[in-house]
Amino acid sequence: LDSYVPNPFNVTLTTVNSGGLPATNVSAFIYLPDGVTFANGSETNRKIFVPSTMNQYTGGPMPTLTWNVVYNKRLRYNTTLTFKFVVGGVGPTGQPLDSVETYCEMLVPGLMPSFNCDLIIPDSLGINQTETNVEPNPFTITYKVFNTSKQTAKISTINLYLPSNGVTLHPSTPNSGLTLNQTLKPGDTLTVSWIVNVQNQTTRRNLYIQVIAFDDEGNQILCSDNLPIANLKTALMCLANVDNEYLTFNPILQKYDIETVKLTALLTNSGAFPLNNVEATLEYDTTYFMLDNDVQIKTLPLLFIGQTEVITWNLKLRQYNVTGSTYTATFNVTYKSKETPQISSGCDAYVAIEPVSKPKLVCSLNTVDTIRFNQIGYSPTAFYVDFIVQNIGTATARNTKIYLLQNTRFIMTGTMIFDLGNIVAGSTFN
Repeated sequence: LDSYVPNPFNVTLTTVNSGGLPATNVSAFIYLPDGVTFANGSETNRKIFVPSTMNQYTGGPMPTLTWNVVYNKRLRYNTTLTFKFVVGGVGPTGQPLDSVETYCEMLVPGLMPSFNCDLIIPDSLGINQTETNVEPNPFTITYKVFNTSKQTAKISTINLYLPSNGVTLHPSTPNSGLTLNQTLKPGDTLTVSWIVNVQNQTTRRNLYIQVIAFDDEGNQILCSDNLPIANLKTALMCLANVDNEYLTFNPILQKYDIETVKLTALLTNSGAFPLNNVEATLEYDTTYFMLDNDVQIKTLPLLFIGQTEVITWNLKLRQYNVTGSTYTATFNVTYKSKETPQISSGCDAYVAIEPVSKPKLVCSLNTVDTIRFNQIGYSPTAFYVDFIVQNIGTATARNTKIYLLQNTRFIMTGTMIFDLGNIVAGSTFN
């Protein structure tokens, strides 16, 4: 929307005499709102009705006055124009009548600018001649926004949205979110560029890149595109394993049967040329494990074509698993060489840690609550004491014995000690 229709336009005032006596020389004065002028320079604010004498209105056509005006402003926001009128005349006695005021309002919508945008990126990132990187890397993202309207506009912010899989902004480039507040006249162009680094990966990617600009009224101007990125043909392979895949807890000794892990990584050069400065880094669960007189990073100066080297790490348990359920710790070996990029996945091993198990005994007693004395003697004369014990823990309670401590006023007629032996977890003895 670049202009108003209609413009110029007519403003019409309709007036009738609702009194019982005639009025003569009836005229009206219009007050124009800010930004409105007469379309015809010879037109005046005051006009006289034709005929100028108005008798009491009893029906038929109503006297009107019309002004032809034009709205000269071009605002971005909606506004309201208020036209005010003052009507006056002369009564039968020749004295001026009290003036009458009225007004009308008109809504004027704001004129909105329009934009186009363009996103300029490489058509793809391919493997370079040495097959050690993609090119171009880094690459440039250029975003252009054009003011295609006849209105002056303002771009408040521009935001670059990048996927998170190995794509980062170069340190020398602007932030992904820019606050500009830059004015664009009709036909102006705003250009913003970012330099982007790509981390090499062994799988092909198709990045979705999106840039959104916002004008000062919150309207968005979006441009997006896809960028295919080739995968590198790595010649370095890795296979990892551990000597103990399951750590079992011994409830009798209250410790793990084995508390050490030896991780082995087999690095193989499967390419067509030797690899220099091969480096392997162990990433492990530091909550449960620690290196046992070992180092995290291991290096090989040279790996010949077809050669396989064995690298080992020794670790020991840092703390016991008290979570109540089996925990699986992950070991990952990242590896690279001078000729190949770092690979952070695919060389993994896992160790399951059994939870710590302990027995827990709970018990209860049940017997008569009262012994009464009658004419013959005490009743009851003999009674049972029932004992219930339950193992609610996670391990077997071993060599369990029960002792009944006898009160001196009672005589034990049965066994005072029971040898229950082992009570497995979850079982009950009565």
